[in-house]
Amino acid sequence: LELRDIGHAMPAYAELIATAPESKEAIQAHITLAELLRVHYRDTRKAIAELTTVIARKPPQTPELMYQVAKMY
Repeated sequence: LELRDIGHAMPAYAELIATAPESKEAIQAHITLAELLRVHYRDTRKAIAELTTVIARKPPQTPELMYQVAKMY
């Protein structure tokens, strides 16, 4: 993502999530995917799904993530 290559970043984050779904890194990958989906692809439905997956795990940033989901509706 730092190279601004969204096309390659998306599969890399998806692979991280598939490889280690319970890791802290997977939480951040879901959040980053949600942002990419919302901003670059304008796909709020999938972005909400990514954030909802993270919220279900109840990380410390749950209130902020819930706020982000509410804003997308």
